[in-house]
Amino acid sequence: MSSDDYDYFEVLKRYRCLKKTELPDIPDSILEDAVMSWMWKKALNDGGDRQYEVISSLPRPCQYVYSCRIVTDQVNNGGLNQFFFNCPREFAEMLIEGFSELGSPKLSHVMAKAVELYRQNEHLLDAYNDGTLESFFNSYQEKIFDELDNVFYEERQFIDLHKYIRLNADCFGD
Repeated sequence: MSSDDYDYFEVLKRYRCLKKTELPDIPDSILEDAVMSWMWKKALNDGGDRQYEVISSLPRPCQYVYSCRIVTDQVNNGGLNQFFFNCPREFAEMLIEGFSELGSPKLSHVMAKAVELYRQNEHLLDAYNDGTLESFFNSYQEKIFDELDNVFYEERQFIDLHKYIRLNADCFGD
């Protein structure tokens, strides 16, 4: 499959049952999505209630790639504020070590600071967590994570997940 033929949903469907032997033949253009599809199937198979538990049972390289994508997808969509509303905080904690392993001590520091800020302001953010979209949007008025979001956006581009997956290929797939 060339990048010209790339169909995101087809990739997700095709690699849900990823085999280690398939990894060398997967083009870099779809590699992240292929391994994420495999991990999403594992993590969300039972409705996602045990997402962190399942991912934390996988080898560390899988944990780092998964948490990097989860955090990055959330931050790209709505910042760290959105991440802490939508995802288990443990994924941010996982990335404190993970970003260093992925080659970005600066992002590791950003995640450590984000977790610290979250803990300091958890009671404030909880006041906005009444399940309504209006409250969620209002939580952005606090501007707790704005500076960290900016650093995250600048630094994330330097993480090469394709290279990291290739270097740790024996950890991905069944």
